[in-house]
Amino acid sequence: IIGSLGNPAKIALRYSGGKQIILDRRNSLVRPLDQDKWIPYEQAVADKTIKRHLKKLIFKWENLRWQSHLEKE
Repeated sequence: IIGSLGNPAKIALRYSGGKQIILDRRNSLVRPLDQDKWIPYEQAVADKTIKRHLKKLIFKWENLRWQSHLEKE
């Protein structure tokens, strides 16, 4: 996570072997696994494989936000 947990500029999920997926929330661009180029979010979710990894990334970020919220209560 780059930036605050509640409103990060970028979030990423790194897999074993150094593979990662990155979402740049400032401009809605995605850098899919094993790719050197950034693609628009709409294009990313149209691809089943990229969408699966993107959903996992967003779920993990949401889970961290929820855990942080619970710890503050």
